[in-house]
Amino acid sequence: MTLEDIKEWAAIGNLVMPIVLGGIILWLNKYFVPREEHGETVIQLKAALTALSERQQGQAERLNNGDARFGAIELRIAALPTSGEISDLRVGMERLAGDLRVSQEQYEGIRALFDMVRGHMAVIDDHLRRQS
Repeated sequence: MTLEDIKEWAAIGNLVMPIVLGGIILWLNKYFVPREEHGETVIQLKAALTALSERQQGQAERLNNGDARFGAIELRIAALPTSGEISDLRVGMERLAGDLRVSQEQYEGIRALFDMVRGHMAVIDDHLRRQS
């Protein structure tokens, strides 16, 4: 049962229930209430029917608002990545981490080479200073 089905049945129930209750109350008033009090009862019944109608309209508005929010949630969920996309992203990040490790190892090797060259340059520089 979808939200639309529930919405349709709620609308039907909200329309049928006041009519059925009104009919029952009118029938009961006809047989169990003296005719003098019948006018007052009709006024009360009309007030009750008005209140039920207003309540039904409020429920319909809340249902429409809930339907709109549900639609917004559906759009957000549709925009989320799928498990396959997340898996592809995870694999790509693992590859990138591996590439970074390789690059870092290469950088360390180059750095060691530069340190050796710096050491040799210092030795050559010292040697040239002593000769001059």
